[in-house]
Amino acid sequence: MQTFLPTAFMHGGRCNVVERACLRTPASHLTPKAELSSHQQHGTSSSRNGHGRSSLRGCRLHAAEDSVASTSEQDEPLVDETGTVWPAKKQVRSSQEAIATLGLGTWRLRGRVGGPFEALAAQIEGAWRLYFPRELRLYPLPEDLKFCDSMDVDKSVGIWSYIDLPDPEKGAPGYPRLLIENRAYATKAFRKLHMELAHRQDGLQVLHCVLYPRLDYDLPILSFDMVGSEGSGRVSLAIADPCPASMDRSLPQVYVQAATLLQEQFGLKSNRGVPEWGRAIFSDMCVIVRPEDPDELSRFIQYCIALHQTHLILSQHARPVTEYKQKEQRLADIRSAHERYCSKQQENAKTRRVLEAAFGGEFATRYMTEIMFDSPASAGIATP
Repeated sequence: MQTFLPTAFMHGGRCNVVERACLRTPASHLTPKAELSSHQQHGTSSSRNGHGRSSLRGCRLHAAEDSVASTSEQDEPLVDETGTVWPAKKQVRSSQEAIATLGLGTWRLRGRVGGPFEALAAQIEGAWRLYFPRELRLYPLPEDLKFCDSMDVDKSVGIWSYIDLPDPEKGAPGYPRLLIENRAYATKAFRKLHMELAHRQDGLQVLHCVLYPRLDYDLPILSFDMVGSEGSGRVSLAIADPCPASMDRSLPQVYVQAATLLQEQFGLKSNRGVPEWGRAIFSDMCVIVRPEDPDELSRFIQYCIALHQTHLILSQHARPVTEYKQKEQRLADIRSAHERYCSKQQENAKTRRVLEAAFGGEFATRYMTEIMFDSPASAGIATP
């Protein structure tokens, strides 16, 4: 498969970009609330092996504990979904400081979802702000779908429904109440960076995150999902995959090597089968697990953080396909793969049933096609 990523990411047959600090993301640096087992600091020695400096010409991958002498100088203040203004030229002394400052402080579902869900969401959204200080912009989501409350479907109560309306008693109309919160951003290389958190009154918790590249960038569609139960404290399903943006399901070699190294580093192996709808879109590097204990969940979250950081670094150095000769065929293949990804995801019957039970069938269809998996065609995006 032809790739449009720079060869500088490869050195000696190995993937240099993941041999840096991405392999040193201990669970203790997720968030104090994560309540995960203290896993050993994977890769501390390997990050100082013979490969030494990265060949990325000054581009480094920072783990949560790394000190980053970077300055986030934004051209203009960034206003997030809640109206919070993040000042221009804000000094970010370390990635830890950035994530600690962000957390889930302005999410309405803060405190409702469990520690592992908050930890991963904060790390991912914090990385977007850290790696894209100048170009991160809000993605225009439908206003009535940014925050969804099954007790206030018609939005008659307004944005404070989750506070003003009490949860129904078990067995009463409206039980179990479902709350869903969405945030989405865009950058030069990504048409949509989407994060969804959901909490249902009977304990169901969901994290769903997809990084949709623009159609002229030869990048995978990176996705993360976690489903768990507040009552049992268990995560029943955890998925991480750089879904291929190619109809033959092939990945750029740099992603194959990166995912392989990280899976070995964090000791992850899939222990659940891929659902039928996912077989056409998930890559061979997909990790799909039911964590057996807090240690395995900790390692999965660390893997997600490291893979996500690797993806952001690669995206910053990727060149648009439109700059290359023989571009038409690759652009068409990328678009077809994006359309297939969204179409197959919409076949997920479990997601649809949860939405239908809380909001009705019409809402479920609209939510899945406009918020979760808006295809290039439905979004009116033309091929570059």
